[in-house]
Amino acid sequence: MTHRHLIVSLLGACAVLALQPASAQTSKDTSQAPVTRPEEMKMEREQFLRMYVWDEASSTWKLKSGVEPSQPLKSPAEIKAEREAFLSRHRWNDEEGAWKPVNGPSRPTSTLTTEQRRAETARFMSTHRWDERNQTWVERKAMERE
Repeated sequence: MTHRHLIVSLLGACAVLALQPASAQTSKDTSQAPVTRPEEMKMEREQFLRMYVWDEASSTWKLKSGVEPSQPLKSPAEIKAEREAFLSRHRWNDEEGAWKPVNGPSRPTSTLTTEQRRAETARFMSTHRWDERNQTWVERKAMERE
């Protein structure tokens, strides 16, 4: 009976040793893997810290001397205006589960009730995110939404 346990233990150890080099080979080739959101956020943070320094006197981030931002950042009002422009040109289609362009001229969003505006804004925020790097709204992938 002890020989059986010894044989099973040795076979298990051999299987672990045989599989270990295979997993090491697959983990080395990460150049083809897409960048995940946490990795993207880390790269953005590092880039930000290379360009800005915290100013204790004014309690704000200041651009380091000799560094220029890669592109001007949009104000929150400009970002909101882009979202409103999208909502005026598109309408959510429940049957297809997607935004569809409005036929004809843009619809005035000022005529929406408060509840309609909230619902459409919430739907937009669940299907889109602001891309800081490209300074534009980007549609979320279906997997990201859930």
